[in-house]
Amino acid sequence: MSKAKLSATAKLYGRAQKSHSEQQLAYLRKVVRRLRIALPQASQAPSASLSTGLNQNDVHGQIRLPVKILAHLNLAIRGIVPSDLADSELSKGLLSHLNTRYFDAKGHVRLIGGAFSTTFTRPLTITKADWPGSLGDLLKHVDSCLRDRGAAKKSRPSERFKELAGNRLAVGWAQEALAGELTQVFTPEAIGQFLAGEVLPEGTDCPSAQILDPACGAGHLVIPAAERWLALQELDRETVVAALNSLLAEKVIGLDIEQNLLQLCGFSLYLLAHDTLAQFFSSADAAAESEIGSKIEVDLSMPQLFLIEGTGGSLQLGAGSEVGSMVDLTGVRRATSELPAKYAQIIMNPPYLSTRTMDSATALFLKKHFADCAGDLYTAFIELAIRLLAPGGRLATIVQQSFLSIQRYLNFRLRLIEHCHIASCLTLGHGSFSSRPGEKVNSSLLTLERKENLAERETRTLIYGQIDMKFLPRRQNLNSVDETEALNIVRLISGNPFAFDCPKQLAALFAEHLPLNQSEGITITNGLFTCNNKHFVRLEEDIAPEDKAKYVVYDKGGGQKWYHKTNHRLRWQNDGVEIREYRKARGQSYMLPGEEFYFKAGVTYSYIGTTGFKARLLSENAVFDIASSALFSQKTDLMYLLGFLNSSLVIYLLGVLNPTVNFQVGDLRRLPFKLPSPELESNVAALVAQAVALSRYLEESGLLESNSEFGLIAEQEAAIQNKIDNCISDHYAISENNRALIEANNWVTNSRYSLL
Repeated sequence: MSKAKLSATAKLYGRAQKSHSEQQLAYLRKVVRRLRIALPQASQAPSASLSTGLNQNDVHGQIRLPVKILAHLNLAIRGIVPSDLADSELSKGLLSHLNTRYFDAKGHVRLIGGAFSTTFTRPLTITKADWPGSLGDLLKHVDSCLRDRGAAKKSRPSERFKELAGNRLAVGWAQEALAGELTQVFTPEAIGQFLAGEVLPEGTDCPSAQILDPACGAGHLVIPAAERWLALQELDRETVVAALNSLLAEKVIGLDIEQNLLQLCGFSLYLLAHDTLAQFFSSADAAAESEIGSKIEVDLSMPQLFLIEGTGGSLQLGAGSEVGSMVDLTGVRRATSELPAKYAQIIMNPPYLSTRTMDSATALFLKKHFADCAGDLYTAFIELAIRLLAPGGRLATIVQQSFLSIQRYLNFRLRLIEHCHIASCLTLGHGSFSSRPGEKVNSSLLTLERKENLAERETRTLIYGQIDMKFLPRRQNLNSVDETEALNIVRLISGNPFAFDCPKQLAALFAEHLPLNQSEGITITNGLFTCNNKHFVRLEEDIAPEDKAKYVVYDKGGGQKWYHKTNHRLRWQNDGVEIREYRKARGQSYMLPGEEFYFKAGVTYSYIGTTGFKARLLSENAVFDIASSALFSQKTDLMYLLGFLNSSLVIYLLGVLNPTVNFQVGDLRRLPFKLPSPELESNVAALVAQAVALSRYLEESGLLESNSEFGLIAEQEAAIQNKIDNCISDHYAISENNRALIEANNWVTNSRYSLL
């Protein structure tokens, strides 16, 4: 059977294989929420039906009833009744009811054969521990939760319901919805399919492939990789069973530290095996029926899924001579040294956990074995993958966008490009993971290829750009550049961020001019960290008149542009001795950050800039907070520096240095600064003074944006901003093409979106 034919026959389960939209995921979570909320109190607790190695009191280490019900949906739509589930009155009854009530499915394939079926279906059995009531009550509960609201009682299931039941990864999504762990954010299907295509591109030598996911979770990358490997085969009825056995026993290896997730990953592989076989052995196939009847019974190999024990989990594989232990899902303990030493393909969505929140044993393990990338688990996993990749092997992974730019990982990035080619680097932007919305979850997809040797100088094409999720599988709207040329750009920029789209002229500014913090008389400093703002900080209106003398003006961010008068106040007596003692008792310095600049005139900005970067004058006679770090100058006019920081060029360069919502003091310090002539300094300072006056008037008058006068003032400010932008761009001799690129940049447009 040809690959084209294999794709065509997927129509039987085709809807389930397509990437789920956010609407579909929202529907799944709604169903899970109904199933959980409506449960009797006794069955709200986690099930204790897993086989080995679990703390029975660990909620996140168990498969709970809503997940089991979705697994029964997965089986019912396919007409599968595993023997282990058939031994349970509740499971057998539910499967029969779902089949008759919702699907009327005919079994095409019955997967039996001991370990494979038992290992991944027995833990999903519904027992009296899950549901203490009767079968009839269980069926009523399930029907009330699954039926679309407003639909007739006897109506057929909706398309989205069938998609949910057919989705091989539904149990994993349900587990995420129930667990809600910060380190447990599963990969959206479109991303999984894209990464699978990256790690197994057209022309891959499938017989030599060996795919590792060192943090596989519930299989949200294992399944797309397995699907991709099968799709690259020339399968037919005679070869499909052998291909599945090769896939399960040799080609895909999944590791994790949570057994319940490995169980769900195995169940999803079980469904994949069924769906693949069903394409070739359908009950509607007359030849198959005459040959084997309406079902085929297949004994398949156990998949290579392992529970990694001990500190560091899968990271032990990159810890040199230290040998860890692992447990397969039949309960057999084995040494990690039994795993392959090198892999041709690695695909992963590594866990995200910083050293500030991880346990001390793991933090020490990272420091010892992954010193250059010990700040977070995900960077250690990238290092692990590089160590495990065979020459010519490919890694496709999700990374925090900050990894591509922050100073902390400068050496790591340089070593990475020394050992690997960069095949693609795509930014997804915030909102790509619907379960973790917001600006701080800002992800990129990185594909690397291990060099054959360090002396290799062969140039490649590097794919880069920001991509919309809906275009991800089709690779639309992407840019390409010669890898050598792109890396030359990277080497020009301070900190060597992976800013492949930065024009050479703008990158060269960092080499041509000194950084801002090395300019004479300019200091950029962090502000005060009190350790307890709730204790020391009040709003002015909340302070009793007799206590006002105990407080000083306290500037703590806010994101306004040009001007803002804060109403925050800081309890400050005897040179802040109370704050000093409080900090010292909590392991902080008795000295206060930036204290030599307290109560002085300066320029500040908000540490978190969800609407772009905006600088303003520091509030008069103020102490400034860490969220309102500041710039001070003894030589260059502060008004000029304020205009410089708010210029389009600088905002663009800040996006190059750190394309996240957290603007660090170190980013401002690295800005290329060209001293202005006296005339330019005076002209820009005068323009900024006008902008400050307008912004001050808006704040003090309380005008709303709907007010016509507000609109006129905003137009005046925009005209002033345009003049400042032109002055700064002229000063740096920016070309017209690059000016147009800067003005169209998202960071720049976001910073201009609102004056207040």
